[in-house]
Amino acid sequence: MVPDPDLDGSEVGPKFARIQDDLSQLMDDAWGVDLGKARFSSPFLRVVRLSLGTGLSLLLAHNRRHVWLAREVMDWDGFP
Repeated sequence: MVPDPDLDGSEVGPKFARIQDDLSQLMDDAWGVDLGKARFSSPFLRVVRLSLGTGLSLLLAHNRRHVWLAREVMDWDGFP
């Protein structure tokens, strides 16, 4: 996987942090909601319905992967 060459590297960290803040707010807003009963359609394939708990778990796992990939890139020889 190669980063987008048009991506402004100085914006990556702050943008990721903003997205994490949004996710944190979403999780706060879901307080008290039955995460097993609340369902939504996948934004990628509308016929797939997920529970809110599964959706949040997928988002968190996806974000952990981003952090892992960033650490891997920073370990590359020649990384600034």
